[in-house]
Amino acid sequence: MYTLPALKNIQARNIFKQYGSEDWGEYLIREAHLSKRFSFHENGYYHCCASIPFPENMQRGTWTYRRNAERFQAFSRNIRVLRI
Repeated sequence: MYTLPALKNIQARNIFKQYGSEDWGEYLIREAHLSKRFSFHENGYYHCCASIPFPENMQRGTWTYRRNAERFQAFSRNIRVLRI
């Protein structure tokens, strides 16, 4: 039986310290790609094993630290890196 290895937290505190006051403008995210670690596509990017499209009304937003810091910090505390 295969068991998953321990999950590792990602800490974003230093990123916030260095870039937290920057205004990153608008972004458009159409989908999330799920990639297998160490597996690359011929174009050099990670190989996309699957993708999750987002509803059109949820694709657009604005990123600024002041507006999104609390949400992003809560999100970053819950991010885990899964090794496959």
